Amino acid sequence: MAERARLRFWPEAVLCLLLAAVFGARAASVTASVDRPTVTLGETVTLSITFDGVATASQPQLPPLPNFQVAGTGQRSEFAPGRMRQTYEYHLVPNQPGDFVIPAFQIQSGGQTY
Repeated sequence: MAERARLRFWPEAVLCLLLAAVFGARAASVTASVDRPTVTLGETVTLSITFDGVATASQPQLPPLPNFQVAGTGQRSEFAPGRMRQTYEYHLVPNQPGDFVIPAFQIQSGGQTY
């Protein structure tokens, strides 16, 4: 049986960040999610950070994640009239089996801290 690394993700504590500012008629937001809560050692889990209606200059820098290696990154952009959504992806590989929590961190973008 393959060893597994289980990832606990606490969106209300850290990574699901909502901005209470108004961008046009809609509120802007920053959210984060992982594509799955459990991975087999050696596989990747994707952490996605989405900026909806928030201007981003460049891909946000993650804080050190001691139980993971960043195996790659990616970016997607969606445009609609008067609105932009950017998603930055971080492909993370656990270093060892166990239960891990992505720690609290802040992201700065467009002169704001989220």
